[in-house]
Amino acid sequence: LEGGGREACVAHCRARGLRFASVQASERHLSPRATPATTRCFCGDTFGRHGALPAEDCRASRCAGGAAEFCGGWRAATVLRTGVDKAAPKRAAHAIAALCSPGYSCYELHVHSLRAYAARHALDLHLHDGPLEPDFPVPFSKLTVLQRLARLAYRWIWWIDCDTLLLDPSVGMAQLLAAHGVRDGASGNALLLGAYEPWGWIKEHGEPPGHPINTGSFFLRGGAAGEALLNEWVEACPAVRGHALWEQQALWHILGSERVGGGERRALALRNGTIRLFANPAFN
Repeated sequence: LEGGGREACVAHCRARGLRFASVQASERHLSPRATPATTRCFCGDTFGRHGALPAEDCRASRCAGGAAEFCGGWRAATVLRTGVDKAAPKRAAHAIAALCSPGYSCYELHVHSLRAYAARHALDLHLHDGPLEPDFPVPFSKLTVLQRLARLAYRWIWWIDCDTLLLDPSVGMAQLLAAHGVRDGASGNALLLGAYEPWGWIKEHGEPPGHPINTGSFFLRGGAAGEALLNEWVEACPAVRGHALWEQQALWHILGSERVGGGERRALALRNGTIRLFANPAFN
């Protein structure tokens, strides 16, 4: 990536789920503290293979666009953290994912409980401390996180918003999946297990009577099929970008005529059973 400065590079790398961003001058012969036409941006999960340079060598040129900050030099990079907490390679069959960042619900007790729960039930935990898509509302980053995790071949991934608490940590993720029709990997064609709120829409949302989907806590099947559903979900987001419940409404949007009607209080199998919704399930 070329162009922009530190903030643009960090945002670019964060959106790709990588831990570090580095910026450096794109021109070889720059006078000290000169401003290059463009700044190069690199992303990765490690750095330092070529050794460290004196700090002054990494402040040889300013960032492109006239920014006051420095962006490395010729073959000298300024390395920055993106805020992505890169988990170890996949070890468990199931995983939990969550995001905490300024401006988005996050409680220390929740983070502690997630770590304890993952350790107790031998789950992989992917906890991010910053949004991955700076041009979109923070909740959209959950879709970016899940797209990356879907490629790691987990059986199921449990997304949990950071304003929730685990009330009974003795109940494992496999038990919750079994209670909602998924047993020992035999889940039929289900790709997403989610919730809908049986009390119906709040009036100010303005939609016709029905029940809102709640994406604060849901299960997504890993692998290519789950990733394909996520891609469809992401593509639906721009159509409902101004909505107060943006990514939730995008999922509602792709259901089309199969939306949850008023008065429903039962488990629903939508889109040929690939999306299963429950009224106030135990995981939500």
